[in-house]
Amino acid sequence: MILGPAPRRALVAVLIPAVLLLADLAALVTHQEGVTAAGGMFRAAVAAAPAPPNPPALVPALASVVEAPPTPPAPAAAKATTPRAPAPSPRLATDFSSGWEQRRGQAALALITYPWQQLGYQIVFMGARPGLLGGTIPEQRLILVFIRSDEDVNQVAHTIAHELGHAVDKTYNDDTRRQAWLAARGLPETTDWFTCNYCADFTTGSGDFAESFAAWQTGDEYFKGQLAPPPTPAQIPGLERFFNP
Repeated sequence: MILGPAPRRALVAVLIPAVLLLADLAALVTHQEGVTAAGGMFRAAVAAAPAPPNPPALVPALASVVEAPPTPPAPAAAKATTPRAPAPSPRLATDFSSGWEQRRGQAALALITYPWQQLGYQIVFMGARPGLLGGTIPEQRLILVFIRSDEDVNQVAHTIAHELGHAVDKTYNDDTRRQAWLAARGLPETTDWFTCNYCADFTTGSGDFAESFAAWQTGDEYFKGQLAPPPTPAQIPGLERFFNP
C-alpha cells in the first residue's frame, strides 16, 4: 500500500443514518489509498487501476451471417464481413442500471457457503472507492464492500470472504488460537498479527488468516497473502477448526 497524508483515526458514524457514515468514509478515502481503521480493517486494492468514474459503455455483439450463393456465376471479390464481437464473460457485470452494485454484491455473496449470519455482522455493498475493495469495522459489526464495474463476480466474492475472515478472527480468535494458527501455517510465533492503523494487512497474521479463509471459501485465484502460499486442499481440513467457535 502507498500511504498518503495522515488520515482520520476511524469511521465514527454508524451506518444509520447512512449520510453520516458516507460523509466520514468520503473524507477517509480522500486521505488514504488503503486503510486499517482504528479497531477495524480496510483492504487495499493491490496493483489495481483506479475505478472507472462511469460504467463502461456496452457494445452488443454484432451478428454477421454470410450465405454463399448456390451457383456463383463467376469469381468475385470476397465480401467483407463484420467480425463477431466476443461474448462478454458471464463473470463480469453487464447490467449497470440502478442498483447494479447491490445485485452484483448479492450474486457474489451467494457464492459464500459459510454461515456468516451467525457472526452478527451486516454486509453493505457500495459503489467503487479509489484504492479500496472492502473494509471491516468490528465495533459496528459492519462490513463494507466497494463494487467495481471491472471486477468479475469471483473477485467480489473473494473480497467479501476476506472481510468475513476478519470478522471470524475478531469474533472467535484469541492470542492462544492465533499462535496456534501461525504454527499451523508454518509461520514464526513472533509474526505480527495486527498491522498498524491505516496499513495493508497482507504481511500480517490477520491478513494471512483472512486470505486463507477467502481461499477456503472461493478458491485461491485471487489470493494475495505474502507470508505463505495459499493453503492446499489437503491442508484446509486442519485449518477449518479456526473458522468456527
